[in-house]
Amino acid sequence: MFVRPSENRDTVATAATNGAIIIWNITRDSKSQQGIYHMSYRDVSIAIDLHLTRQSPTEKILTDHKRTVNSLSWSPFTGNYLLSGSTDSTIKLWDLRDTTKHVTFATAKSGTDSVREVQFSPINANQFASALDSGTIQVSILSLCDGRTAP
Repeated sequence: MFVRPSENRDTVATAATNGAIIIWNITRDSKSQQGIYHMSYRDVSIAIDLHLTRQSPTEKILTDHKRTVNSLSWSPFTGNYLLSGSTDSTIKLWDLRDTTKHVTFATAKSGTDSVREVQFSPINANQFASALDSGTIQVSILSLCDGRTAP
């Protein structure tokens, strides 16, 4: 499991070996308290020491990956987009405003080439790179169906 904070630092994404991605809200306010938050999903237990609010800090659980999630990357241009790369040979682009409408990218050798790292471009909102088990580096360009680039 690993933890990836968003650029705004109010949201954290964690990934586990069971394919789950958990989005946490760690907003600090006057009603907050220190503590350890425990959660289980698909036989994997997670304990995170967070600055907790009185509400549950878990915002979303994303469960579309079939195997271990190896990498997460927040868009440096908007806090709504999250990339995930998995041992299941897929990369997913999540819009956290509506996670039911995520986009899945298969690797060049789908089913045999695990995704080890994904990273949004720090200078182009429409590009990301991925590193695969085979040593391949893929650079992808995001665009809308009508040819316009993604926001």
